[in-house]
Amino acid sequence: MTTRPDPRLAALPMETTPELSSAFQTYVKVLGFIPNSKLIMQRKPKIVQALSQLAAAIWDMRISRISLARLSQRTFPRGKSPLKRP
Repeated sequence: MTTRPDPRLAALPMETTPELSSAFQTYVKVLGFIPNSKLIMQRKPKIVQALSQLAAAIWDMRISRISLARLSQRTFPRGKSPLKRP
């Protein structure tokens, strides 16, 4: 009887791919940690870079939207914010 190898990949230490340090710092800054999925994907550095850019754009947009919502609460009378959905 032959045994099959485990198909799962182990997470690599972040020092394995130094060119991804800025991508990893994006996750540390926003989440406080580096997800294991990114440590596994560093075998394909371009994927990690692309996903960290996407995540940064999403988080930046979300932060901007929250800031605008808070500003509108201060600027517009109750219930008159242009950011509120009908």
